[in-house]
Amino acid sequence: TLENGAHQTINLGALKYGSIEGRVYYDKNFSGKWEKGEKLETGKLVTLYNENGEQVATKKTNNNGLYTFTKLMPGKYYVGMEQKKGYAFTSMGGDNLMQAQLDGTGRTTLIDLTLGQDVENAGAGLIVPAYVKGVFYADANDNGQYDKGESALEGTVIYLMNEYGAANAITMGKSAEF
Repeated sequence: TLENGAHQTINLGALKYGSIEGRVYYDKNFSGKWEKGEKLETGKLVTLYNENGEQVATKKTNNNGLYTFTKLMPGKYYVGMEQKKGYAFTSMGGDNLMQAQLDGTGRTTLIDLTLGQDVENAGAGLIVPAYVKGVFYADANDNGQYDKGESALEGTVIYLMNEYGAANAITMGKSAEF
């Protein structure tokens, strides 16, 4: 209680929460963003983590493939999910922040959420992955076809590069097939 004529200073602060939202969908044309007509993934479990890797919350995608984490304090977060069997994550950009991890999960880059910020592009496009196979050999008779008895170019390194220039390499063994 204050006496008559006395004053007291009180500092109050208000906080506006932020949110992180994304859509999980099947990226039919590998565009990196959801487009009308592309199938949505409903009921997909999505997890929000803080920058220390501690789980903050979980949500399931709704009938529109959307998930939203609300009432978030400013801070650094990332979103993670299990990769669907038989699928890979599409390219980043547009509405996608999800990247495949070596353990078969996906996670976004670190999102630095500021006061009252609503991030709406933390989605994940899913695609059926492609594969490359073939033969690499010494064409002894110069006919452009792999014939029985033609040998592999053992020790040769073959590189498969993604859209960002990162490469996976294999070294040819005794078999000409890769």
